[in-house]
Amino acid sequence: MVPIVVDASKTVISMPPLTNCHETRLTVSTTDVLIEVTGMNLAVCKQFAETVIAWLLENACCKPPSEPSNGGDSVKQANVEQTTQIVKVCVPPNCLVVRPIRVVDSESASSLCSIFPSRLDLVDPKFNTVR
Repeated sequence: MVPIVVDASKTVISMPPLTNCHETRLTVSTTDVLIEVTGMNLAVCKQFAETVIAWLLENACCKPPSEPSNGGDSVKQANVEQTTQIVKVCVPPNCLVVRPIRVVDSESASSLCSIFPSRLDLVDPKFNTVR
């Protein structure tokens, strides 16, 4: 048996090691991408995911225009209740939206292993994380 990922219409969208099907191929107009990281070591998987996200920020996102610094750049923290109540979010074109996912262990009794990214992930200043 081989693990596969299917969409709502039962189209196979991921089957290791074949990761892209015709319907989900990347083009210049692609706006949503699922990046699947699997492995035996959660810490290594998280580190790899952060490396991929950093690469995407440096190479796939437009650079924001230079603005004069006011002496102290700080990462904004959003109120969780306000964030969950927002129906429509306006994302600038030079940003990358990373949605949290549940990391599960199919062999453990509790199954939930972690959530990525958590508040402890993507903390490097290069990410300029807004939560």
